[in-house]
Amino acid sequence: MQTNREKLYKISLILNVIMALIVVVLVLNKMGILTRQSFQQTEYSYRTNHYDLRVTSFELNKRDTDVVFAGDSITEYGPFDEFFPDTKLINRGISGDITAGLNARMEEILSHHPQKIFIMIGINDLSHNIPLENSMNNYKSIIEKIKTEAPNCEIYVESVLPAVTIDLNKVDQFNEYLKDLCAQENVNFIDLYDLYLEEGKINKILFADTCHLNGYGFQKLIVAIQEKVYK
Repeated sequence: MQTNREKLYKISLILNVIMALIVVVLVLNKMGILTRQSFQQTEYSYRTNHYDLRVTSFELNKRDTDVVFAGDSITEYGPFDEFFPDTKLINRGISGDITAGLNARMEEILSHHPQKIFIMIGINDLSHNIPLENSMNNYKSIIEKIKTEAPNCEIYVESVLPAVTIDLNKVDQFNEYLKDLCAQENVNFIDLYDLYLEEGKINKILFADTCHLNGYGFQKLIVAIQEKVYK
């Protein structure tokens, strides 16, 4: 059996270790090594395998076009060529893409000399908690690149659609900022958000899953933009 002296020794040893750990933590915190910022998630990277696959495939296509649809998965999955069979168009949607990713590939998009560009992107920015200011700065850069490289190109920015997995208040805020930016930049803003709600809630009949449109959902989108595509 342990003597009282041995028990006291072990307790003292444990307390000394705890005190030493506390001192180390305090020193590291004072040096700024254990600040909250140190544990923040690193910036989300849009450079996924799918992104690279799509971009390298895009670069093989050198033909000019009249209309470009640019964005994320909603655009990539969009059957635009079926709805607009007589229109020269290309689809530049990439599933999972964010505003920074689209901004990085504008050179390829503009190399096709489009007359119109329809842009829908931002839901993945919200999903990855990218600061709103960053998203708007990326949007502004996208718009400025189009104006500089294709001054005669008509720009149509579409609102972000609601998603089951994203707080609708955040989507609303994103769209309000985006609408204001479009007004400042004097470009067209197409508000599609309310088309996908019913009594203030997401109309699930229009969605294939938590955020992607089904055929009925795409039909609503096409009806909303077709006049502008043909204009």
